[in-house]
Amino acid sequence: MNKIISVYELLGLIKEGKAPKLVKYDNYIWEYKKQFDDYFNDEEYLIENGFDSWNNAKDFLEEKVEIIEDKSIIEKISRLNYQQIGTYQLDNNDTLGFIKALNEQLTKHGRKLNEIIDYINKEHFDRE
Repeated sequence: MNKIISVYELLGLIKEGKAPKLVKYDNYIWEYKKQFDDYFNDEEYLIENGFDSWNNAKDFLEEKVEIIEDKSIIEKISRLNYQQIGTYQLDNNDTLGFIKALNEQLTKHGRKLNEIIDYINKEHFDRE
């Protein structure tokens, strides 16, 4: 079950460096952007706009947000795309060849590792 806290408590978590990645407020999902110390929903920033739009800052601080829990305990492995590989080319085709071969191995073994990660995540959350 997700936890419901006030904006004031959310600001405390941000200050302590414990900001949750996702929160729900006003029927929107907001994602934390560390570089701005604020939550963003593809249109606006939650805290910055919240203080601007509320007449009384105290009322905004008492507003409730829901912390959306991240359901995975281990992140999956992703392979490099060709644009990322291209950025590693240093005028040396041997380097590029090595990176392409490494990426192929990551793809091959990454699939199996991702299956294991899915299994671990499923077992972890089935027990809760």
